[in-house]
Amino acid sequence: MLINFFKNPVEASKIGAGKFGNFADTHISNLKTLIPADGATLFGIPVKDILNTLIIESESSYDEWASSLSDKSTNKSMREGKTINLDDSLENLRDLVSRKAGVIADKFPRGTPVYEELYPGGVSEYKRVSKENAANIFGRFIKVLGLHKNVLGEDIFNEVNDSYNLFTTAKDEQSSSKSQVTDKIGLYQEKRRQLSVQLFKNLLTLLLINLEQPEKAAKYFDESMLAVKNSKTEEQPIVPEVK
Repeated sequence: MLINFFKNPVEASKIGAGKFGNFADTHISNLKTLIPADGATLFGIPVKDILNTLIIESESSYDEWASSLSDKSTNKSMREGKTINLDDSLENLRDLVSRKAGVIADKFPRGTPVYEELYPGGVSEYKRVSKENAANIFGRFIKVLGLHKNVLGEDIFNEVNDSYNLFTTAKDEQSSSKSQVTDKIGLYQEKRRQLSVQLFKNLLTLLLINLEQPEKAAKYFDESMLAVKNSKTEEQPIVPEVK
């Protein structure tokens, strides 16, 4: 049906990045090897020159897409690393504050106002604290601890404060890496769209070149990599038949 010509089969495909890249790379290779040797022209322009232009445009678009894919993968790995650092620093902070309850109780016994300020929900409050509310809850602990460090000692305050700073730094780094990953994903999606459009342009140009034998355009593509399905779950050809 004619409507098939108004759809970009490459952009519509939901194939993964690896298969998409192989599809584009195979097509570019076919463009290079299937350049006609005769003096055929399209609108007065040698077909060989038209295909060489498509090759240059396609390679440039492919390189930009591949670069954005690499950046996206790198930033995702960095984000995963930051998440591990954040989890570790939070676990260390939980353990440290929980363990210090005994030392603090030696100076300010359980039930006294200072101890209750430090552990209003008991030690279990700190053991179950989440990443979302950890900064507030441990920040409260640090503030009260600072008010009484003359009794508890500088060492305990510095130890807990250093652990708290490691956690907040890891949290800030993770937030920053998440933002970077979001930006890289957006760039990747745009570069994939641009390459899909370029491949569609190539398809339409090849159809014009082979107007009397449109099936020849299919030789430039490996349709099996797209696996585009229509409503009847049949494979949709990249060069649709006109019925």
